[in-house]
Amino acid sequence: MMKIFRKLLRIVRVRNFVSIIRAFWFIQIKRVEILTVESSEEVHNPTVFSNKRRIVRNKTNPHPTAKYWLGIDTDQASPKSDLLINPIKSIYSIRDKFPKLKVLSIGPRTEGEILNLLSHGFQIENISAVDLITYSPWINLGDMHNLDFADNTFDIVICGWVIAYSDDKRKAASEIARVLKSGGIASLGVSYSPRSNEQIIEERGYLIATEDRLNSTDAILELFENRIKHVYFNSDIEESARDKYGQLIVSFSVI
Repeated sequence: MMKIFRKLLRIVRVRNFVSIIRAFWFIQIKRVEILTVESSEEVHNPTVFSNKRRIVRNKTNPHPTAKYWLGIDTDQASPKSDLLINPIKSIYSIRDKFPKLKVLSIGPRTEGEILNLLSHGFQIENISAVDLITYSPWINLGDMHNLDFADNTFDIVICGWVIAYSDDKRKAASEIARVLKSGGIASLGVSYSPRSNEQIIEERGYLIATEDRLNSTDAILELFENRIKHVYFNSDIEESARDKYGQLIVSFSVI
């Protein structure tokens, strides 16, 4: 039965439906309080406000690109997390060990990313998650700059489209490396935009990420200084495509 459920979760629409229904159950039926980290010197100021609107509708200021069903955001499948998980699955030394590996998801926002990890073969009891916002029993409230986990805890950390919101990216990188076991693998994603900071502010009314933007995988790797053991995968924006939106993806192990 679990094997069938995992296969069904590989279907984006199914995963999205499950995540929406669970969010509706917790938020609208059980009336679970949506918890947020009240303040953090290292987190870009609009982050909590903006991302909370991608969980529930803000009646006075809804997210400009979100669509809602009964107050719940309908985009919860987290398909971009495949860009972080698939490179890890191709690593020969660990691909048969997935059921036993401990994985941390940083900044999943909704349960969609966790359901996607489950669909790829991770066990729910081995999946931890932390976010600045949570309504879910699967997601711990916390800050990636001060992770509430012991050193050498995880085999894998995925951090998708989160570190760009950090005002202290080296500290965030240090925490990721700290909670990983020696030889553990980090997989990070960052959005690339051809628009300037000024253009983004004019369009959205605020800067989505921080001013010190990450525009290459080398810039991401530099944050980890001397902690990198081996780079398994990196995908940069080609020069011919730098006038378009894209994704920077890098997967590597730490010392």
